[in-house]
Amino acid sequence: MESWFLYALASAVFAGLYSFTTRVSAHYQHHSALVYVYSSLSAAILSGVYAMSVQPDTSRIVLIVFIACIDALAYLVVSMTRVDALKVIDSAIFFPIYKVAASILTIPVGILFFSDVLTGTQVIGIFIGLLAPVFLINNGERLRQKNLSKGLLLTGVSVLAALLATVMSKMITVLHLDVSLYTFFAFAIGTPFAYLFYKRTNGQAHRKRHVEWLGLLGGIFMFGNLFFYVHALSGNLSMVFLINSFSTVIVVFLSVLIFREHMDKKKVGALVATIISLILLK
Repeated sequence: MESWFLYALASAVFAGLYSFTTRVSAHYQHHSALVYVYSSLSAAILSGVYAMSVQPDTSRIVLIVFIACIDALAYLVVSMTRVDALKVIDSAIFFPIYKVAASILTIPVGILFFSDVLTGTQVIGIFIGLLAPVFLINNGERLRQKNLSKGLLLTGVSVLAALLATVMSKMITVLHLDVSLYTFFAFAIGTPFAYLFYKRTNGQAHRKRHVEWLGLLGGIFMFGNLFFYVHALSGNLSMVFLINSFSTVIVVFLSVLIFREHMDKKKVGALVATIISLILLK
């Protein structure tokens, strides 16, 4: 078993746990930018400790910082739109659509820019993946959710930001840049950006209890996700992204178990279609 595959599996576990912390934040109506402040701060500290322990290569630090700046903004958008979307729609709607849409967009990017090859099985996987929105977007869910249209719009923005972040992370491995410095700067740069946005939106008026601890815990998972994800990207971009997408199962299962989210045959069908799609897209 190749090392990149094990890294991708580890990344999926951390991604699922981090995604669930955003679901918890949404449940308690935490300010999405403030959650990211604490998450990126704790992730930056962990990344900094790791970077100092491995004697990083600083020869191309300017390029690393440039890529990290783009990634920092992309991850901030992903995190904030995810928390805000989960305030108005269930995780059983958000995550299947998010993962399938992001996967379908990642495949052509991998083909065009990183020489990935699209197989007939992957084409079938794409069409099966398109069934997930069909199962989830209906009049019943429109009435059941707080604001389905807003949730889907935020999901779309999150998907595009995640795609940008994925491409930037792939560039780190393609250009053989130092991963430890990249993870540190990506989180360190994201922290002040998130804090400024929080202050500009009068976030103090919406401060909730325990947001600090939840954010810090999320940062640990976020660091683990990005650390293993970037290392996994030495393999095929599309396959790594799709393995990471199985984090959907973790967060949906925990959301239904802990928050008793509504689950019916259509949502089960969407989750099954998502899993089959991701298997075929590998």
